[in-house]
Amino acid sequence: MSNFCDADYGFDYIFGRMNAIYGNDFARKWDGIDPMLIRNEWKQTLGRFLTYKPCMDYALEHIPEDRPPSSLLFNKICQGGPSIPSNTDKQIAYEGKKFTESAKQKALKDLEALKKSFGVKSEQE
Repeated sequence: MSNFCDADYGFDYIFGRMNAIYGNDFARKWDGIDPMLIRNEWKQTLGRFLTYKPCMDYALEHIPEDRPPSSLLFNKICQGGPSIPSNTDKQIAYEGKKFTESAKQKALKDLEALKKSFGVKSEQE
């Protein structure tokens, strides 16, 4: 199995493991918050760390025992782990697929729609 994955798989992997580790404490942490908002925030905060399993595993081995970490703390823990190989700087390292301009534009459009649904003004307004 490859050390690389896409960000959605990485998010699901982290949240699945932390749900198993923390149980109800983890589930209650997100009560009343839109799951897509949580997913998008973690994906934005963790960025490339969500595409490299050794970083995620390192962080999961070093998370606090007494409480689930925030996305910011999880990012900080990932930074202390193994370096992501440099060949992933300009591509997603999942099956060698490269980001395309159309995928970027679709993601930006989806982000604007999500912001609008939460009443956040777009940068253009």
